[in-house]
Amino acid sequence: MKDKKLERALYGPSLIEVTLGAALSVLLGAVAGVTYLVYKPVETVKALPKEADRVPGQIYFVEGSRDSGKARQWRTKRKQLGDSTPGEIRLVEDELNAWFAPDVPAAKPAAKAPGKPGEPPAEEPLPDELVTWTPPNFRIADNALQVACTATFNPLRMLAVDTPVIVQANGGFEKRADEFVYSPRTVYVGSLPVHRIPGATGFLMKRARASQALPEQGMEAWKRADDVSVDGRELRITIQ
Repeated sequence: MKDKKLERALYGPSLIEVTLGAALSVLLGAVAGVTYLVYKPVETVKALPKEADRVPGQIYFVEGSRDSGKARQWRTKRKQLGDSTPGEIRLVEDELNAWFAPDVPAAKPAAKAPGKPGEPPAEEPLPDELVTWTPPNFRIADNALQVACTATFNPLRMLAVDTPVIVQANGGFEKRADEFVYSPRTVYVGSLPVHRIPGATGFLMKRARASQALPEQGMEAWKRADDVSVDGRELRITIQ
């Protein structure tokens, strides 16, 4: 019986070992690359810089307006859509942000009772969800609807990674079966272009809906429309 240690010394690692090592290296490299892009800082700006002024590889984020003065009619328009009143409804981003704003402000966590001297502070339990989302923010520009929020990946908190990540999708609407649905052309998680990963956009949208990042009470109303489009800086919904 040949000595395996001697064979390894004479002939080197086997083909299987080389293949597994290469596959593991590629996997670790991919994970490191994805993590780097997810947590690479996104620059928040008031307006997108001109093409010539943009930094190569830099991802920018423009937050949608929340001007209450421009959102005074949002309840009337929501009722019109909810009642399926025939006509055309035109919504600006301020109205969408008022519509989807949380009804009740998030309660501040109660102050922790001080522990006994010498005892380490009690750790906060991690949320049950894999991802914690903030309410969505809408921006309408260049005939496209941007839907954005921040996401915190809860399992990474055990590794002391507690940095919220900006998630932003940009696109329009398309009809599937008998209803119109939001269909983003681009989706970024941090600086990671999710839309370039096959199947990742659909998975992320499903996770966002399941976790109520996009409230169903608003999304259900849009499904009653006969036509949905983005025109300039307006979302147009037609009911016949």
